[in-house]
Amino acid sequence: MSRTVCFDLDGTLLDSHDGLTRSYAHALTTLGHPLPPPEALRACIGPPLRDNFARLLGTRDVARIEEAVRVFRVRYDAVGWSEGRLYDGVLEMLAAVAALGARVLIATAKPQKFTDRIVAHFGLSRHVEAAFGPTLDGSLDDKRRLVAHMIERTGLDPSRAALVGDRHTDVVAATAHGLWPVGITWGFGSRTELLEAGATTIVDRPDEVVAVVARWLDGAAPDA
Repeated sequence: MSRTVCFDLDGTLLDSHDGLTRSYAHALTTLGHPLPPPEALRACIGPPLRDNFARLLGTRDVARIEEAVRVFRVRYDAVGWSEGRLYDGVLEMLAAVAALGARVLIATAKPQKFTDRIVAHFGLSRHVEAAFGPTLDGSLDDKRRLVAHMIERTGLDPSRAALVGDRHTDVVAATAHGLWPVGITWGFGSRTELLEAGATTIVDRPDEVVAVVARWLDGAAPDA
């Protein structure tokens, strides 16, 4: 069975800062909630939407959280999804990993509806076999559940798969299922966050991802 390299989307392939933080700000102000510092909105990129709103609003009120999610998605659906750009070098990274013979997948906290739109809009489908995001009902919001869903749908062997991402949620999801967690530092997480989550391999540039994957495909240990 071929090996698989799965990539996170926001903060790994796509710099989605503006579209996401503006949509969070829009939802908060619409609900009459004061805006937090910019770094608090930046920290929301990666973790599940509902968890972020529970924290931002300081509430467990399901109805209020769901209203925030609804308002967020109205703006994101209209314009936020397009307020991003691919990081330099990621298309070349995806093409190179695919050329090495690995299956290339995407697993993201972004709902499938928006994931499919972004993958097509930014030309990622040329290099990616399939992309997986949660359903709008929140049943796959936890990335561990999302990765389990991806494994079931694709039949990939977790012991022969890697997950490349920028946040602790990526590392936790990978290790929960036995995938090799590869942390990257050009996104929204920090090296410290990735190390504390359990990442043993951390790279700073897209071309370094290709290099470590090439060594792994040649038989090197994942953390070599």
